[in-house]
Amino acid sequence: MDFAGDRLSADAGCNIHSATVVLRDGRLAVSDVVASDMACPGARGADDAWLARFLAAGPEYRRDGGTVVLSATGATVRLEAEQPRRLTGTQWVLDGLVTGDTVSSVPGGLAPTVVLSRDQLQISGACNSGSGPVTVTEDELRIGSVITTQRACGGARDDVDRALLAVIRGTVAYRVDGNRLTVTAEDGRGLVFAAAQEPVPGPAGRPTTGTPLPGLSITAGTPPPRSTAPGSGPAGPGLDPTKSPGPDATIPEGPGMRR
Repeated sequence: MDFAGDRLSADAGCNIHSATVVLRDGRLAVSDVVASDMACPGARGADDAWLARFLAAGPEYRRDGGTVVLSATGATVRLEAEQPRRLTGTQWVLDGLVTGDTVSSVPGGLAPTVVLSRDQLQISGACNSGSGPVTVTEDELRIGSVITTQRACGGARDDVDRALLAVIRGTVAYRVDGNRLTVTAEDGRGLVFAAAQEPVPGPAGRPTTGTPLPGLSITAGTPPPRSTAPGSGPAGPGLDPTKSPGPDATIPEGPGMRR
């Protein structure tokens, strides 16, 4: 979950839900909910549907030290500080393909990855792999010639690789939101990545990292029916644990809290 002023975004590992939110009488009052429209098979779909119900129920809110505790629909979710994600040195796993306003899921079982260093881009596609030079600015990736292997795998593997390489070229915009990376080409096509669980080793086995983005993630709680506890996304700390917000209090934006 990610709070920024009166806006909330959340995901359980598939679709991204965005809404207006205020803190009212000890509950999160959520309204104007919109979500992306990716297909979420199996457990991901169950978690996605549970998250929508959880938010719609207006979960109870309280602070327990540095932990935010949300309770609704018979489940309790605890949000705690997570390890920050960095653009460089993180293994980014392809999670969605963007065409205009439509986000489609990656075919099941395929998990292409991208890793960026300060001047190099490495791609492990659904079929082929490759690398190329890259210059990283505050909001752009300026990608040089990417050289890839030339295997023919056929079917969905080739389709995903073509979609990946159609965006990872030239100058593209990027945005990091907690554990999510969105890359957008000038023609509107884009890619959505989720950070892998472990950092990519750097020289001498040391983790390679970049700009930190602190936040909160779901780490424990009562699991929803039919599935385990939903997947986590970031949410910023910024709510003052020493104060009790009054009616209709707006959730304040604080360090690490990004839209």
